[in-house]
Amino acid sequence: MQSSRIPTIQEGFMNLVQTIHTLEAKKLSLSDSYHIAVSYFPNTYGFQAPYGTFESFKHAWHKSRRAK
Repeated sequence: MQSSRIPTIQEGFMNLVQTIHTLEAKKLSLSDSYHIAVSYFPNTYGFQAPYGTFESFKHAWHKSRRAK
């Protein structure tokens, strides 16, 4: 039986931004998608967004995309 790994808060937040960015057919900038996720994340998950600024998120975003 394969064990399923629970995503970290950071991964969950990145997935949310990716979903918003994709659903809007990339009409929204990454920054706009981030800001929507920042307002949505606490109400849905009960946590503050893990990245306090767009710049810190953008750095982690690009780093995660290079790792794939």
